[in-house]
Amino acid sequence: MKILHTSDWHLGRTLHRADLTPAFELWVDHVVDTVREREVDALLISGDVYDRSVPPAPMVELFSRTLRRLAQLTTVILISGNHDSPQRLGFGAELFQERIVIRTDPLRCTQPVEVRDRAGKLGALVYPVPYLDPDVERRRLAGGDARVGVDDSDSAKLLERSHAAVMRAAVGRIAADIQHGPHAGQPLARIVMAHAFVAGGAASESERDISVGGVEVVPASLFALDGAGERATRGLSYVALGHLHSPQRVGGAPEPGTSGMSELPPMRYSGSPIAFSFSETRPKSSVLLTFEGGVLVEEELIPAPVWRPIVTIEAPLTEVLSPAHHNDRSKFARILVTDPARPADLTTRVRAAFPHALEIRHVVDPAATRHSTADTRRLDALSVLRQFMTESGRRDLTEEEDHVMVTAWEAVRTGEKE
Repeated sequence: MKILHTSDWHLGRTLHRADLTPAFELWVDHVVDTVREREVDALLISGDVYDRSVPPAPMVELFSRTLRRLAQLTTVILISGNHDSPQRLGFGAELFQERIVIRTDPLRCTQPVEVRDRAGKLGALVYPVPYLDPDVERRRLAGGDARVGVDDSDSAKLLERSHAAVMRAAVGRIAADIQHGPHAGQPLARIVMAHAFVAGGAASESERDISVGGVEVVPASLFALDGAGERATRGLSYVALGHLHSPQRVGGAPEPGTSGMSELPPMRYSGSPIAFSFSETRPKSSVLLTFEGGVLVEEELIPAPVWRPIVTIEAPLTEVLSPAHHNDRSKFARILVTDPARPADLTTRVRAAFPHALEIRHVVDPAATRHSTADTRRLDALSVLRQFMTESGRRDLTEEEDHVMVTAWEAVRTGEKE
């Protein structure tokens, strides 16, 4: 059985206001092609389908078309992330065709999605856990029958106000279903989808904070299922995570096929398919999972297509404009110019060479900044002006520049108008 793990599509997002629509179109075509060519049995999208709760209409149309294409090929399972509106994303979910499953209600996490192979044989159970807002879910997940997801939280005390507490409650319900549910004991892959910040993950600049009261990290140990329910059991085959944008493994479980042992199941962030900040330098990818008899036997990273690469160049202007960076001129660029003095017409010159430069800054080593200890109250006005121009420009004025400044000062002082 093959399952493709993706997350954090963030349809509608921009990069420093640059339109990424062609990148999103390229990505969805890649997903459809991968599902078709690799005969994928299920596609997972672990939250943040859209970049904001009210997505742009063109992105809604793009996603709708993509779901129609995918429904002809595979089962699609998606959850809401912290950027999505659960109400909008989940609207009409019960009316969708059988192969499109949208889960936005955490109380349904005990109702696994059955995934069947091409021959119709049941091979995996997917437990979708959408983003858990502690302020909302600490009451809803506090009580109830874990096996059926009944919400009797009105009579239950509140959970701790943290991401760990609400995730622990959700995973406890899943553990109970694994042990007591209708498929208990069967050799099936059991996969949890979750949108959270799991301890050990490396964040980037483009994730937006999901912390509540400063307690945002979820311990990886929760997914071992030890202590998650009254009668804990081990049983997860994989945890398909969303939220962090750099692809990475977390939890310390050994690679599939190795002889290492771990209390934890394999868990991974697939990462976003597109770079949304200049800090995201790792290659983007999705994760193709292969299961045999309920056991994960292979994780394959499928490289994501790159519409326009990103690059950061930090150097003096002469080097930035040199042939050494000629191949970077078609990329989205962040240009940090390090000349001691700010070059004249900096932005114009850089943008002429780098038409897709999104950030252009003059940066100076703080250690090189000169601080004058002179008491400006004892200096005449022209001396103060000269000192200001020298320190702000990181160089002495030329004779011509000094003459212009003196002339302007004299005109102001004497009331002349030129």
